[in-house]
Amino acid sequence: MFFVPMGMLKYKDWFTRIKLKDVHIELYKKVFWHDVRWGEEILNKFYTKGIIYAPLRATIKLFLWASKRKMKSIEKMLENAKR
Repeated sequence: MFFVPMGMLKYKDWFTRIKLKDVHIELYKKVFWHDVRWGEEILNKFYTKGIIYAPLRATIKLFLWASKRKMKSIEKMLENAKR
């Protein structure tokens, strides 16, 4: 992963010099889909049971849906950029 500076270093222009490699991108994709899969499973099986949590469940599901949709468009854009 990347060092994220805080304090004195946070205003330096350090990140733009780093070029992401294909392995970084692949790692981020794998981590994203792993997190989404487990987030959905935890949401559906363990937490937020009961009618009182319905708004929270709906909000989280909406967020996960939007995140997956955005990631699919990013993956498509990355594939097109490789060609």
